[in-house]
Amino acid sequence: METGEFEKAIPYRQKELELAIAENRDSLSAAYSYLAESLLFTDLPKAVEMAEMALDVSTEDEVFWSEGVLSELSTLEKRIASGEPLAAYLEILNGEYTINKGLPNYSEKIALIDQALKEYPASMPAEQKALINLRQELENQMHADSQEQLVSD
Repeated sequence: METGEFEKAIPYRQKELELAIAENRDSLSAAYSYLAESLLFTDLPKAVEMAEMALDVSTEDEVFWSEGVLSELSTLEKRIASGEPLAAYLEILNGEYTINKGLPNYSEKIALIDQALKEYPASMPAEQKALINLRQELENQMHADSQEQLVSD
């Protein structure tokens, strides 16, 4: 999946949020969090803002998760600002909340790695190599999972 596909998801996630607000749903936190995740690829400050809003509207059961998403996005933003962009992306890719959600979303992670390497090409060789290695691991796992799915079908 390319970064552009996540950009295309933003209007849909914005519409989902608008519908959730219009319907006065009990929980808006998930809609804000999903929008924050999509914005991670295009507008990190706005992603942090949406994560803050997710936390603000979180129910008691959602607070822990919303705090985790906000923490990861805020840390990413701060580490990029302090000159550690690739280390920051490695951290969020190995985090528990924003990009992982307990699911093997390989294409999303690969797209984020590609974006980080493109945006910061001359930054931190060790972290660059770690991201390239992680990308290869994700591609291998995605291929293995697709082969396993073919066998089970």
